[in-house]
Amino acid sequence: PSRWTEELAGFQLSWVALLGAAWVLREGAHPGLDLVYRQLGRGLRRGADALGATLIALFSVVVLVYGGLRLVFMTRDLGQRTAALDWPMAAVYSVVPVAGALLTLFAVLLIACSGAPTSEQLPDDVPMTDAEAPDAHPDALHRYVGQLFLQVDQVDDPALLFPVVKRGD
Repeated sequence: PSRWTEELAGFQLSWVALLGAAWVLREGAHPGLDLVYRQLGRGLRRGADALGATLIALFSVVVLVYGGLRLVFMTRDLGQRTAALDWPMAAVYSVVPVAGALLTLFAVLLIACSGAPTSEQLPDDVPMTDAEAPDAHPDALHRYVGQLFLQVDQVDDPALLFPVVKRGD
């Protein structure tokens, strides 16, 4: 294989892994050991879910968003470029803060959804399999998150949601 295909494959792997981690968190599909978790009561499960999501959000903000932005700006300021493709390394590394922001968003939504309706509160027409935990039914979570996004859609001025942050020179 030529040099540029190997380099591109490595960048794609990094992007897929980091963005995939955010998607998997959104879907609630991260693997875990649930031996102890299943023994907890409903309240303790919700507390454990909120604690886990809080730790993910903290890690994502500090390491991925803050550290990733520092990495992107440093490589941009140094003018670093990739060896074979001659792309700016800042563009390649930009996946780190992007994935961190997505992980933070989904972790915050999980924290907010720790009080979301459980499967016992859903109507009978919602299908559920034995493999799904009763306190984390995906339809309940998606309905709750959908309601949050509907509230966001009702905001008239998008600047209220995403204020412009100017970088000091």
